[in-house]
Amino acid sequence: MKIIATIEGRDVWLHDDGHLSWLAKAAIDSDGCNPNGTPNNVYHDPYYQPQTSLKHSDGTSLNALTESYIVVPPAIIQGVGPIVLGCQARVHYRGTGELTYAVVGDVGPHQKLGELSIRCAQRLKMPFDPNNGGDDNPDMVLYEIWPGTPAVVDGKQYPLQPSA
Repeated sequence: MKIIATIEGRDVWLHDDGHLSWLAKAAIDSDGCNPNGTPNNVYHDPYYQPQTSLKHSDGTSLNALTESYIVVPPAIIQGVGPIVLGCQARVHYRGTGELTYAVVGDVGPHQKLGELSIRCAQRLKMPFDPNNGGDDNPDMVLYEIWPGTPAVVDGKQYPLQPSA
C-alpha cells in the first residue's frame, strides 16, 4: 500500500490489489443534465455545471438527481495507470452506516477531495441539498474506487472513458 496523493490533508491510498481508498468529507454535487439534455439545477446551486466529465454513449452527461456518482480530483486520475473515469466506486457513510455503489462520474478541482452526487447522498441517507447538505467531517466518508473496472450501478454498466 502506498500514498499516491494528499489532498485537503487527506491521504489517497493505492492498495496492493490496485484499488484506491480515502477518507474525506462529502460535498454535494448537482452537475449534469436530464435525459433530454436540459439542465437540472433545481436546487439553484451557484456552482452548478450542466455537464459531467463522464458521458453516456449518446453523449449526454450524467444526472446528479438520478445517478449515483462521485467526483475525483485530477491527482487521482493521474496517480494510477488504469482508467478512472467510469470505474466502479463504493461509498460508506459512517454517519448512518449506509454503503452504496457509484460510478466515478466527474472530475473536480485539484484541491478538493470528497464530493458525491445528490442521488448518492440520498442513498447514504445524508443531507443532499448542494447548498447546505453533505458532511464537513473529513473522517465520516470512506471512498473506494477500482480503476480499470467499469462501474455497474443499479444494473447499468458505465463505460470507462479516458479523461481529457
